[in-house]
Amino acid sequence: MRQLLTFARGLKGERIPIQLQHLIRDTGRLIRETFPRNITYYELCPRDLWPIIGDSTQIQQVLLNLSVNARDAMPGGGDLKITAANKQLDRQFLSTVASEAREGPFVVVEVSDTRHGMTKEVLDHLFELFFTTKEPGTGTGLGLATSHGIVRSHGGFILVKSTPGQGSVFSVYLPAVPDALSQAGPAQAQAPCGQGELILVVDDELGIREVTKRTLEKGGYRVLVTEDGAAGISVYTKYRERIDLVITDLLMPVIDGLGLASALHRIDPKLPIIVSTGDSTSSNQAAKIAQLEKLGVKVFLQKPYGTNQLLQAIHSVVHPA
Repeated sequence: MRQLLTFARGLKGERIPIQLQHLIRDTGRLIRETFPRNITYYELCPRDLWPIIGDSTQIQQVLLNLSVNARDAMPGGGDLKITAANKQLDRQFLSTVASEAREGPFVVVEVSDTRHGMTKEVLDHLFELFFTTKEPGTGTGLGLATSHGIVRSHGGFILVKSTPGQGSVFSVYLPAVPDALSQAGPAQAQAPCGQGELILVVDDELGIREVTKRTLEKGGYRVLVTEDGAAGISVYTKYRERIDLVITDLLMPVIDGLGLASALHRIDPKLPIIVSTGDSTSSNQAAKIAQLEKLGVKVFLQKPYGTNQLLQAIHSVVHPA
């Protein structure tokens, strides 16, 4: 009932500066004291972790909900790990995860386990209120929905990676408020700018197309965009002599990335192609990636990826060493 009330009240609470390493340490202490001995707990949290603004009770509830969820999925024992890191997120990264969060400094807290993993069908409903895969009477279906609501109310988001038989990773992204010293941090090497090369971007998600186009244009490239493989083939045929590189999403309706790459390879076997993927460990995507490699595709971008990662990948293909 307490979780349901928290969810219904809009997850409001006192927002103050929080040092997440203290909450993680407290959560780890509870795990060691109360979880079964057949679960081995690991913790990795840097001392210079950026603070966030939030409600400490609610954030700890998220950590506990995710930890308990992992514990219940490992009745035979396993490894449970909580790690944290500072990360600068840009618009390109956020567009690949369809998040409304604002770009800037974030703290990423990951709760991972070695449980049985989840199918795509389960992942699609994971944060729905009252959804649960547990036996009747053993789960309310409120924990993950409440955690999702809390994180969103703090301006963050949760990403989940899971493969049946290989465990799961819940990545909680929370906006950070680093001080001037932390925010400066080590300088990140910038990718070389383009020289007016024309790139065709093929992706069925409008947000990713728009952000990628802006990112590449700022990076010195010219850009054409299309929404699926069929349109991509049409545009490439029209501008074949001008296009220097194609960037395509792997999973798309009509004609997917593999179908597009196969068609373009028949037209021009030397055309450079970069393929962006979601969960490249899934059997379906792994099989497609293997076929793409046979076609000569060498560079794959796993979502989510940031601006610098995208520009570095393009430079490595357009101007190989």
